[in-house]
Amino acid sequence: MRRLLHRGLPLGDGSGTVTVMDDLPPAFLAALETAAALAAGSPQLLVMAPRRLEEAQQIIEAVRENQTVVLQTANAEEGVAQRLIDFACGGIAAIDGQVHRINAETFLFSPGHARIEQL
Repeated sequence: MRRLLHRGLPLGDGSGTVTVMDDLPPAFLAALETAAALAAGSPQLLVMAPRRLEEAQQIIEAVRENQTVVLQTANAEEGVAQRLIDFACGGIAAIDGQVHRINAETFLFSPGHARIEQL
């Protein structure tokens, strides 16, 4: 058996590790290890407050790199803010990500596999 550490969070038995059985296919184990390494190296949440449309591509790139992004448009001009939201929503849809509206000026963008719950 091998143990994979995932961001030091309590997983599995609460020890911060997940037990992986060695009888799983090697390609599957390699994919698990790669995913754990990628997750460990990226922030859980990125907050962005762009003022120019040219900055919108960064939102899509961040989600493509498995980061969750909160977009705040309060500091952008009204027309620019709407174009930022439209561009980001279209790009996120193209990469099968998720879009959640928090309020009129704040949106959350996440990878398609992320689990987002509303309480």
